[in-house]
Amino acid sequence: CSACEAGKFKSAVGTAACVTCPANSVSSLGSSLCRCSAGFAGADGGPCSACVAGTYTATAGAGTCAVCPSNTVSTAGSNELADCTCASGYTAARDGEACSACEAGTYKAT
Repeated sequence: CSACEAGKFKSAVGTAACVTCPANSVSSLGSSLCRCSAGFAGADGGPCSACVAGTYTATAGAGTCAVCPSNTVSTAGSNELADCTCASGYTAARDGEACSACEAGTYKAT
């Protein structure tokens, strides 16, 4: 017997061939199931859905997407906290941090 290569899995005992992981999921060498890729959520071995806009997940595996900090936005499928950027009219020192309103008399378009 040989281990299934990364990106493939085999869930049953026996001589069956390893199967490629479904879309938006990954596996490591010798896996018996696939896990959702970063930016996607779902149960291990199950279907994976992209994190909706305004959420993200930075690690592969089962779970849900985390909500971006206050006054930030992100696109669907975001896979790191830094994908959460300040909404128009808000600012922060760096992406992924909670944003505060621009000072009176100033603005930020994007």
